[in-house]
Amino acid sequence: MTGSKQAKVLGYIVASCLLVGISQVQAADVLTIPGVTTTGNVTLTSDYRFRGVSQTSNNPAIQGAINFNHESGTYASLWASNVSGNSTAEIDGVLGYATKLNLIPNRDTTLDVGYIRYIYAGSGDTAAGSNQPDYNELFGRVSIADSMIEKDNLMLGVNYSNDYFNKSDNFWYLSANYTAPIKDTGFGLVAGIGYNLFKNSRMMNRALNATSSDDNYIDYKLGTSFGVQGLTSELAWVETSIKDSECVDKKACDGALQLSISKTF
Repeated sequence: MTGSKQAKVLGYIVASCLLVGISQVQAADVLTIPGVTTTGNVTLTSDYRFRGVSQTSNNPAIQGAINFNHESGTYASLWASNVSGNSTAEIDGVLGYATKLNLIPNRDTTLDVGYIRYIYAGSGDTAAGSNQPDYNELFGRVSIADSMIEKDNLMLGVNYSNDYFNKSDNFWYLSANYTAPIKDTGFGLVAGIGYNLFKNSRMMNRALNATSSDDNYIDYKLGTSFGVQGLTSELAWVETSIKDSECVDKKACDGALQLSISKTF
């Protein structure tokens, strides 16, 4: 992707998110949908990592999201980021439903299920048999607040795609993520691990542009979160079990220190 194209994509993402934020404030008394709340965020990150693998060739990314939540528990959201390779941007649309569960006494437990459509803008031909990477994914996850200590959160999830990146058939992703405050320091613990399972090694290599003999890999993250002038920051080490020598873009699978700064509106 050329510098001019990337700059345009970044500009569109940021401008869209800011305009939504401004319109929220200015039009709040003009148009209100009963039972619906709107939130959004803008994030600047040193590297966009998706399931441990860099999507920007270890370069920075600007990302934005807008969320529409109904009091019934249904919601819809759009998320976008610049990416490298043949695409100029990734745009994810999500439809979901979240509800409270009474599984564990004295624990705030939430079930969240939904559908994700991954779209890669500028990736070329959309005809059948092309290399267009757009694909669908179903997900389900359970979040448990105060799971071990006060104000922590444990999330367990499963994702499934029948054609991951539109070229690797069945794919499963099992994940566990945990966040917790570090006493009264203002810092928080951030940890996550994911298990990526493909139909076979050939499908994994097609999806990741790799040369592995395995049909699965593990990704993990460990770091800290903290606030800076009303912004939410996170510094974490992100890595996968894939060998560097097995990735065409060796840095994409290598471990890296990732810094992200976000603002919610």
